Order: sequence, then C-alpha cells, then structure tokens
Amino acid sequence: MWRLHWCRMRQDSLQLSEAFFDALPLGFVRCPGCSVPIETLVDDNVSTLGPMQEMPRGATLDIAGAEKHKGCNRFRCLQCSTEFCSGCSASPYHYGFDCDGWSNHVAAQRCRFCGDVAVSDGCCGNEECKRYLSFACKKPLECGHLSCGVEGEQLPCLEPECTLSTDITATADDWCMICYVAPLRGAPCVLLGCKHVFHAECLKARIVNGRPG
Repeated sequence: MWRLHWCRMRQDSLQLSEAFFDALPLGFVRCPGCSVPIETLVDDNVSTLGPMQEMPRGATLDIAGAEKHKGCNRFRCLQCSTEFCSGCSASPYHYGFDCDGWSNHVAAQRCRFCGDVAVSDGCCGNEECKRYLSFACKKPLECGHLSCGVEGEQLPCLEPECTLSTDITATADDWCMICYVAPLRGAPCVLLGCKHVFHAECLKARIVNGRPG
C-alpha cells in the first residue's frame, strides 16, 4: 500500500515539475541560451556597484535609469553563461536602452560606415561619416546592396551574405590592410587590378608618403 502511495506522490511531483518547466510562474524567465528557468526576483531599490559603463550612442535612458534597468533586468545564466535581459530576452544585455528602445534601435536603418542608427541617406550624421558620404558611391548594386566604392566607381558587392558571384575574396567586414583600424565598409574603397581592396584615403596617403608598394 505504501509503495502505491509513494508512486502516486512521485507521479504528482513529476507532473508539477513538467507544469513548472512548460509554463513558468511569475518571477521566472527562461534563459535564451539553454532554456533553463532563472528566478528574476530582485530588490526594487537595487543599485549597482563599481564604475558605470559608458552610455552608448542613441541610448534611451539616462545614467540613473540605465543603472537601475541593468540592476533589475541583466542576468547571466549559471548553466551556459549567456548574458541577457529578463524583460525582452535580448542577448547580450542592452545597456543604456529600455526594452522598447532597444527593439527600435535594432530595427532602425544603420549607417553604412559605422553601423550606428542612420539619420538620412544611410548616414548617422557623425561628421566623419558625413565626410565619407560626400565621396562614396551612392548607386545601389544589382543585388540591392550599396557599393563600398568611391563616387563614380561601383565595386562588386562585398557583403558577406550576398549571393551574387564575384572573383573578389575580400568582404566588407575585412579590415583594411593598410590602416588596420577599421573594416572596409568603414570608408569608401578602391579596387586594384590585383583584386585587393583598400580604403581610398589609406591608399592615397600611402602613395603620397612615398610608399606605393
């Protein structure tokens, strides 16, 4: 008789466990990395310790709001080490943005040079990016992507995900092999006869300085 009672108790316990994992109760979220349930109960008056992070461009929260949002919503899973926001499950955590602000930031058109949110003409409005735009090729390629070339010179598409075939091995994400400080998409480029691609200004500076090789 006791064995039957124990089996029923065990079955009830398993059903409760399955219900817990299928529909998490209030105060728990699922890790976006490994789906392990994580308790999110925190103190409403939480404050973070240590130095504050630099606010990102386009942030929707002030420093105080960003620190409070981080203290209440930033979690790291002990199972898989995924850092995420408990409010929207974004990973990694979006410091400086509330969840709606981060969603809008991600969906916004990006600057073709630096990747920040674009203001107009595919440019963020930063002075350096506006200068690049002034001599960049603005005509879309056949695939729909923008050329990384200078005005009047359409380079083959360098976007890594582009399906159009090309004999250029470089991609827009590769570093300029002259300056080594920015990817090729970071400034208008030129294509040499040897199929190498460099930032136009970097190549010009090298030639002017007497280092054409």
